[in-house]
Amino acid sequence: MLAASEEAREFACAETIMGQIEGLRDSALRILHKAEQSWEDTPEAYDPETALKAIREARGCVELMAKVAGEIKDGPTFNVTLSAEWVQVQSIILGALSAHPEARVAVAGALKQLEAPVDADAA
Repeated sequence: MLAASEEAREFACAETIMGQIEGLRDSALRILHKAEQSWEDTPEAYDPETALKAIREARGCVELMAKVAGEIKDGPTFNVTLSAEWVQVQSIILGALSAHPEARVAVAGALKQLEAPVDADAA
């Protein structure tokens, strides 16, 4: 029960954060729309600096929304299959299976799949 309520609270918080970011994005887009409208109505009053700032802010909000949604990963990535530790573990596993050739082949095949590049569109 406690885990479920914690999860519900985290979801509500995330929804609130996303809602706030969407509100900021919408405000930036309204400012951009007004700047563009001034260009159409009175070109001499058009302020390109305001338009560019609004575009920058809207872009920042969209980027932040993507990060919150997990569509953009921040920070370093690490390919465990290239580490010395992984090579050692793999060697130990396959060595332990040397007395069981069929199992060794099956495990070796499964381990090989971990090294294959992941197609992000298929995942």
